[in-house]
Amino acid sequence: ILAQVWSFRHSSSSSRCQQEQQLAAATPTPSEKASEASANMSKNLSESENAVLGAVGGFLDVTLLQATNYWKNASQQGLPFETNPRVLYRGYSANCLNNSTSVMLQFVGTGLVQKAICLGEDRDLTKAEQLAAAFSSGYLSGFICGPIELAMIQQQRKGTSLPATASNLIAGGPSVVTRGTFGICMREGLYCAGVLGLTPVLRKTIQEKFPDSWGRTEDSARVAAAVSGGPIISLLSHPFDT
Repeated sequence: ILAQVWSFRHSSSSSRCQQEQQLAAATPTPSEKASEASANMSKNLSESENAVLGAVGGFLDVTLLQATNYWKNASQQGLPFETNPRVLYRGYSANCLNNSTSVMLQFVGTGLVQKAICLGEDRDLTKAEQLAAAFSSGYLSGFICGPIELAMIQQQRKGTSLPATASNLIAGGPSVVTRGTFGICMREGLYCAGVLGLTPVLRKTIQEKFPDSWGRTEDSARVAAAVSGGPIISLLSHPFDT
């Protein structure tokens, strides 16, 4: 659901360098009406509102998936399986800060990169440009979110408070604070390319290729795009995450 909220914004507005022109058809189809509604909604959102939407989405994401995130990290590090909520939610605050910041930067950053690619031209982005813009935004966000996620992982391992964990990391110097930065940059780049680049591309392709089934409505096309694109991006980004 959250992935579709993000891709909804970017597939309807950020995939264009300028705002959508009004539909020319006298009698628009349901699909065209949905596209117009999407464009109108995006026109009412400022960059600051988009940033807030991304931050709130990142917070909700962590709240819903903190346990699965802990299980993933525990499996990668060879730690025992846990069901105790007090253990599962270690690092929750750091993870909220990390994910909210990451999604906010990716959400706003992708739009800025797309505008830079267009160089002021009023045209649609190509599929390759959409993917490149999203990947670039995600990769750059990793430099900020990497140290925050490192703090979260250390909290999960040691059970220390966020201030104490941050103090220990800072005392270790830049080499400690930036540990794993390249990996998280690649992970976030691929993840962002999937959510804000591949998913809108797949949605449009599904609508064109399967107009009588999955592509019949905007919502069904978004669900199909998320379900088909999610595993692909997970498979590509997981090695860097590990």
